[in-house]
Amino acid sequence: MGNTISYQDKPFTLSLGTKGSIRGLQRDNKSRRYAGRKPKPLPPGFSYDSPNGELYDTTRFRSIYPQKAFHVGKAEGGDGDYSEDCLFVNIWTPVPKANDDRNTKWPVMLWLHGGCHEPGIDLTELISIGGLDAIIVAIGYRLNVFRFLAGEELLRDSGSEAGENIPLFGGDPDNITLAGRSFTELYEYFGINSSSLVSEKLANLRVKTVRELIEAIKHLKYYTFRPVTDDLFIHAGMIGYLQSSAFTDDFKSRGYRLLINEYNSPDEPTVSNYYAPDLPESGDDVRAPSRALVHHLARNGVSVAYRLSFIDETVAPARFGVAYAINKPF
Repeated sequence: MGNTISYQDKPFTLSLGTKGSIRGLQRDNKSRRYAGRKPKPLPPGFSYDSPNGELYDTTRFRSIYPQKAFHVGKAEGGDGDYSEDCLFVNIWTPVPKANDDRNTKWPVMLWLHGGCHEPGIDLTELISIGGLDAIIVAIGYRLNVFRFLAGEELLRDSGSEAGENIPLFGGDPDNITLAGRSFTELYEYFGINSSSLVSEKLANLRVKTVRELIEAIKHLKYYTFRPVTDDLFIHAGMIGYLQSSAFTDDFKSRGYRLLINEYNSPDEPTVSNYYAPDLPESGDDVRAPSRALVHHLARNGVSVAYRLSFIDETVAPARFGVAYAINKPF
């Protein structure tokens, strides 16, 4: 959920020395992206240069991994097709600053994306918005229940190509970190002991049929933070307190100021994850709690203002100008 961040893209040509040149994308003068490269060793004397002078194109994402139907969309720079031929590498780099000493290489992060091992993610924001001063090499892998293929080659060759070729992108081959996030629920679904050895867990999973694995997907949960009544941070009378003048008095005496953000409504598949399907139909099942909070604050004497002037640059860049209805609160 949330706003989609837009970028101003322009082609960028990167020279790889004797290996030729490739065309990537430079985004808002903060990051560069090179997408859709097969992670396999290059033969001796290989060059990306073609006889007709066309540059090797790395501006578009390639096929994506088989995953839940509602995850498969036309992500920016992709065509939305998915296939088991999906093992590509995507690379993001910072844009060198004018005073950068290019003898100093960027650290490198080999990234295994999270998402409950189901969808992937575009990592542009880590550099463009988050300011990460490092190269990200995002490794494509088989998602959800299909997972990794078994083979000694994975152990023998892992990381070798990144170490050999990352200097061509400005990376430090001696400073590579394997990173990632978020996979134990599938073990629990099949009753596999989570404390057993990894090799034993995988052996138990490999005896499952494809049909059993696909059926398991829809039973895996999405975990998001939800407050619970712990009588420390959230106490049993919290709702009544928030609606009372006592809360407003505390709010004013402590000099609190509150900025309530705006977010997009969840789509239907997301809603069905949070609300049980057997709830009776009622207009009171789902409320907008931020509106109730504003109502009680205003009723008990807290000044409430509606600010139209704040529009985040990542949502509506100044180059867009003043579009129709840009001042509307929706």
